[in-house]
Amino acid sequence: PAMTQLAATHPLLTAINENAFADARVTRLDAEGISPGPARQIYQPGPDSHRPRQTSPPVHLAEVRIMNLDADKYLEQVSGLWDVIIVDMPDPSSPELTKLYSREFYMKIKRHLSPEGMMAVQSTSPYLAKESFLCIGRTLESAGFTAIPYHDNVPSFGDWGWYLCTRNAQSASKLTHEITRLKFTIPTRYLTPEVFCSQIVFGKGMLETSNAEINTLLFPVLLTLYNHDAWQLE
Repeated sequence: PAMTQLAATHPLLTAINENAFADARVTRLDAEGISPGPARQIYQPGPDSHRPRQTSPPVHLAEVRIMNLDADKYLEQVSGLWDVIIVDMPDPSSPELTKLYSREFYMKIKRHLSPEGMMAVQSTSPYLAKESFLCIGRTLESAGFTAIPYHDNVPSFGDWGWYLCTRNAQSASKLTHEITRLKFTIPTRYLTPEVFCSQIVFGKGMLETSNAEINTLLFPVLLTLYNHDAWQLE
Protein backbone atom coordinates (compact mmCIF):
# COMPACT_ATOMS: atom_id res chain seq x y z
CA PRO A 1 0.00 0.00 0.00
CA ALA A 2 2.82 2.43 0.80
CA MET A 3 4.38 1.92 -2.64
CA THR A 4 1.06 2.49 -4.37
CA GLN A 5 0.52 5.65 -2.34
CA LEU A 6 4.00 6.88 -3.25
CA ALA A 7 3.39 6.24 -6.95
CA ALA A 8 0.14 8.18 -6.70
CA THR A 9 1.52 11.22 -4.86
CA HIS A 10 5.24 11.73 -5.54
CA PRO A 11 5.67 14.50 -8.17
CA LEU A 12 8.46 12.71 -10.04
CA LEU A 13 6.65 9.36 -10.08
CA THR A 14 3.33 10.85 -11.12
CA ALA A 15 5.10 12.59 -13.99
CA ILE A 16 6.65 9.30 -15.10
CA ASN A 17 3.46 7.25 -14.80
CA GLU A 18 1.33 10.09 -16.20
CA ASN A 19 -0.76 10.10 -13.03
CA ALA A 20 -1.91 6.54 -13.72
CA PHE A 21 -2.65 5.95 -10.04
CA ALA A 22 -4.98 8.91 -9.63
CA ASP A 23 -8.02 7.91 -7.59
CA ALA A 24 -6.63 4.40 -7.12
CA ARG A 25 -8.14 2.59 -4.16
CA VAL A 26 -6.28 -0.14 -2.32
CA THR A 27 -7.74 -2.79 -0.04
CA ARG A 28 -5.38 -4.56 2.32
CA LEU A 29 -5.39 -8.35 2.54
CA ASP A 30 -6.75 -9.24 5.97
CA ALA A 31 -6.30 -12.69 7.51
CA GLU A 32 -6.73 -15.44 4.91
CA GLY A 33 -9.22 -13.71 2.66
CA ILE A 34 -8.64 -11.91 -0.60
CA SER A 35 -10.69 -8.76 -0.98
CA PRO A 36 -10.06 -6.57 -4.03
CA GLY A 37 -10.64 -2.87 -3.75
CA PRO A 38 -13.41 -1.01 -5.54
CA ALA A 39 -13.17 -1.05 -9.32
CA ARG A 40 -11.18 1.70 -10.99
CA GLN A 41 -12.14 2.70 -14.51
CA ILE A 42 -9.28 3.10 -17.00
CA TYR A 43 -9.67 5.42 -19.98
CA GLN A 44 -7.59 6.23 -23.03
CA PRO A 45 -7.56 9.80 -24.39
CA GLY A 46 -9.63 10.30 -27.51
CA PRO A 47 -7.88 10.40 -30.91
CA ASP A 48 -8.03 14.21 -31.13
CA SER A 49 -6.91 14.97 -27.57
CA HIS A 50 -3.39 15.94 -28.72
CA ARG A 51 -4.69 18.57 -31.12
CA PRO A 52 -5.20 22.13 -29.88
CA ARG A 53 -8.85 23.09 -29.33
CA GLN A 54 -10.03 19.64 -30.40
CA THR A 55 -11.18 17.08 -27.89
CA SER A 56 -12.72 13.66 -28.14
CA PRO A 57 -14.45 11.70 -25.41
CA PRO A 58 -12.11 9.27 -23.63
CA VAL A 59 -12.30 5.62 -24.60
CA HIS A 60 -13.11 3.20 -21.79
CA LEU A 61 -10.42 0.52 -21.66
CA ALA A 62 -10.73 -1.60 -18.56
CA GLU A 63 -11.75 -2.01 -14.96
CA VAL A 64 -8.84 -2.46 -12.57
CA ARG A 65 -8.64 -3.60 -8.96
CA ILE A 66 -5.40 -3.07 -7.07
CA MET A 67 -4.32 -5.53 -4.38
CA ASN A 68 -1.07 -5.37 -2.44
CA LEU A 69 -0.20 -8.90 -1.40
CA ASP A 70 2.19 -11.75 -2.01
CA ALA A 71 1.69 -13.06 -5.55
CA ASP A 72 2.49 -16.65 -4.60
CA LYS A 73 -0.07 -16.73 -1.78
CA TYR A 74 -2.61 -14.99 -3.98
CA LEU A 75 -2.39 -17.74 -6.59
CA GLU A 76 -2.92 -20.36 -3.89
CA GLN A 77 -6.16 -18.78 -2.71
CA VAL A 78 -7.79 -17.20 -5.74
CA SER A 79 -10.15 -19.10 -8.04
CA GLY A 80 -11.08 -18.72 -11.69
CA LEU A 81 -9.32 -18.38 -15.04
CA TRP A 82 -7.91 -15.34 -16.84
CA ASP A 83 -7.49 -14.77 -20.56
CA VAL A 84 -4.49 -12.44 -20.11
CA ILE A 85 -1.86 -12.57 -17.37
CA ILE A 86 1.01 -10.06 -17.19
CA VAL A 87 3.82 -11.09 -14.83
CA ASP A 88 5.89 -7.94 -14.29
CA MET A 89 8.06 -8.81 -11.29
CA PRO A 90 11.26 -7.11 -10.12
CA ASP A 91 14.41 -8.83 -11.32
CA PRO A 92 15.38 -12.06 -9.47
CA SER A 93 18.08 -10.45 -7.35
CA SER A 94 17.12 -12.05 -4.01
CA PRO A 95 15.83 -15.42 -2.77
CA GLU A 96 12.39 -13.91 -2.16
CA LEU A 97 12.14 -12.63 -5.72
CA THR A 98 13.70 -15.68 -7.31
CA LYS A 99 10.81 -17.87 -6.12
CA LEU A 100 8.54 -15.76 -8.34
CA TYR A 101 10.51 -17.07 -11.33
CA SER A 102 10.40 -20.72 -10.24
CA ARG A 103 8.85 -23.70 -11.99
CA GLU A 104 6.47 -24.12 -9.07
CA PHE A 105 5.26 -20.52 -9.32
CA TYR A 106 4.70 -20.77 -13.07
CA MET A 107 2.73 -23.99 -12.59
CA LYS A 108 0.43 -22.14 -10.18
CA ILE A 109 -0.10 -19.45 -12.80
CA LYS A 110 -0.82 -22.09 -15.43
CA ARG A 111 -3.79 -23.33 -13.40
CA HIS A 112 -5.35 -19.87 -13.74
CA LEU A 113 -4.64 -19.22 -17.43
CA SER A 114 -7.55 -20.06 -19.71
CA PRO A 115 -6.92 -22.68 -22.44
CA GLU A 116 -6.64 -20.00 -25.14
CA GLY A 117 -5.15 -17.36 -22.84
CA MET A 118 -1.81 -15.59 -23.18
CA MET A 119 0.77 -14.62 -20.59
CA ALA A 120 3.65 -12.13 -20.82
CA VAL A 121 6.59 -12.45 -18.41
CA GLN A 122 9.23 -9.82 -17.64
CA SER A 123 12.52 -11.69 -18.05
CA THR A 124 15.48 -9.30 -17.57
CA SER A 125 17.83 -8.31 -20.38
CA PRO A 126 18.78 -10.86 -23.07
CA TYR A 127 21.86 -8.74 -23.78
CA LEU A 128 23.13 -7.87 -20.29
CA ALA A 129 21.77 -10.97 -18.52
CA LYS A 130 21.62 -13.56 -21.26
CA GLU A 131 21.89 -16.66 -19.07
CA SER A 132 19.21 -15.36 -16.71
CA PHE A 133 16.92 -14.61 -19.64
CA LEU A 134 17.36 -18.07 -21.15
CA CYS A 135 16.95 -19.77 -17.76
CA ILE A 136 13.56 -18.09 -17.34
CA GLY A 137 12.51 -19.38 -20.75
CA ARG A 138 13.57 -22.95 -19.95
CA THR A 139 11.75 -22.77 -16.63
CA LEU A 140 8.54 -21.61 -18.32
CA GLU A 141 8.75 -24.48 -20.78
CA SER A 142 9.36 -26.96 -17.95
CA ALA A 143 6.10 -25.75 -16.38
CA GLY A 144 4.23 -26.67 -19.55
CA PHE A 145 4.12 -23.36 -21.40
CA THR A 146 4.94 -22.67 -25.00
CA ALA A 147 7.22 -19.65 -24.59
CA ILE A 148 8.24 -17.22 -27.33
CA PRO A 149 11.08 -14.80 -26.43
CA TYR A 150 10.85 -11.20 -27.54
CA HIS A 151 12.75 -8.03 -26.77
CA ASP A 152 12.74 -4.29 -27.30
CA ASN A 153 14.86 -1.28 -26.46
CA VAL A 154 13.65 0.42 -23.28
CA PRO A 155 15.25 3.89 -23.01
CA SER A 156 15.93 3.61 -19.27
CA PHE A 157 17.11 -0.04 -19.35
CA GLY A 158 18.47 -0.84 -22.79
CA ASP A 159 17.69 -4.10 -24.58
CA TRP A 160 15.03 -5.79 -22.45
CA GLY A 161 13.30 -9.13 -22.81
CA TRP A 162 10.05 -10.90 -22.12
CA TYR A 163 8.37 -14.20 -22.95
CA LEU A 164 4.96 -14.55 -24.55
CA CYS A 165 3.42 -17.77 -23.30
CA THR A 166 0.45 -19.99 -23.95
CA ARG A 167 -0.62 -23.16 -22.16
CA ASN A 168 -2.04 -24.98 -25.17
CA ALA A 169 -0.08 -27.63 -27.00
CA GLN A 170 0.76 -25.67 -30.13
CA SER A 171 4.43 -25.51 -31.03
CA ALA A 172 6.60 -22.43 -30.70
CA SER A 173 6.96 -22.29 -34.49
CA LYS A 174 3.18 -22.27 -34.94
CA LEU A 175 2.76 -19.49 -32.39
CA THR A 176 5.53 -17.51 -34.06
CA HIS A 177 3.77 -17.94 -37.41
CA GLU A 178 0.55 -16.59 -35.91
CA ILE A 179 2.44 -13.55 -34.62
CA THR A 180 3.70 -12.79 -38.13
CA ARG A 181 0.06 -12.65 -39.30
CA LEU A 182 -1.01 -10.40 -36.43
CA LYS A 183 -3.43 -7.56 -37.14
CA PHE A 184 -4.33 -4.85 -34.62
CA THR A 185 -7.98 -3.98 -34.08
CA ILE A 186 -7.35 -1.29 -31.45
CA PRO A 187 -5.61 2.10 -31.80
CA THR A 188 -1.99 2.26 -30.61
CA ARG A 189 0.42 5.14 -30.11
CA TYR A 190 3.59 3.25 -31.08
CA LEU A 191 3.25 -0.47 -31.62
CA THR A 192 2.47 -1.85 -35.08
CA PRO A 193 2.29 -5.48 -36.27
CA GLU A 194 5.58 -4.97 -38.09
CA VAL A 195 7.31 -3.61 -34.99
CA PHE A 196 6.07 -6.51 -32.87
CA CYS A 197 7.23 -9.03 -35.46
CA SER A 198 10.70 -7.49 -35.32
CA GLN A 199 10.77 -7.98 -31.55
CA ILE A 200 10.79 -11.78 -31.85
CA VAL A 201 13.96 -11.66 -33.97
CA PHE A 202 17.26 -12.07 -32.10
CA GLY A 203 20.84 -11.72 -33.23
CA LYS A 204 23.07 -14.69 -33.93
CA GLY A 205 23.87 -16.67 -30.79
CA MET A 206 21.66 -14.64 -28.46
CA LEU A 207 19.38 -17.60 -27.74
CA GLU A 208 22.13 -20.23 -27.60
CA THR A 209 23.70 -21.64 -24.43
CA SER A 210 25.13 -24.88 -23.08
CA ASN A 211 23.30 -24.38 -19.78
CA ALA A 212 20.20 -26.57 -19.37
CA GLU A 213 19.28 -25.80 -15.74
CA ILE A 214 15.84 -24.59 -14.71
CA ASN A 215 14.91 -22.52 -11.68
CA THR A 216 13.04 -24.32 -8.89
CA LEU A 217 12.31 -23.63 -5.24
CA LEU A 218 14.73 -26.37 -4.19
CA PHE A 219 17.46 -25.31 -6.63
CA PRO A 220 17.14 -21.55 -7.28
CA VAL A 221 19.88 -21.46 -9.90
CA LEU A 222 18.53 -18.22 -11.36
CA LEU A 223 19.72 -16.29 -8.31
CA THR A 224 23.33 -17.31 -8.98
CA LEU A 225 23.05 -16.61 -12.69
CA TYR A 226 21.59 -13.18 -12.12
CA ASN A 227 23.89 -12.03 -9.33
CA HIS A 228 27.17 -13.55 -10.50
CA ASP A 229 27.08 -14.55 -14.15
CA ALA A 230 25.00 -11.71 -15.54
CA TRP A 231 25.52 -7.99 -16.18
CA GLN A 232 29.14 -8.56 -17.23
CA LEU A 233 28.79 -6.09 -20.09
CA GLU A 234 27.23 -3.28 -18.08
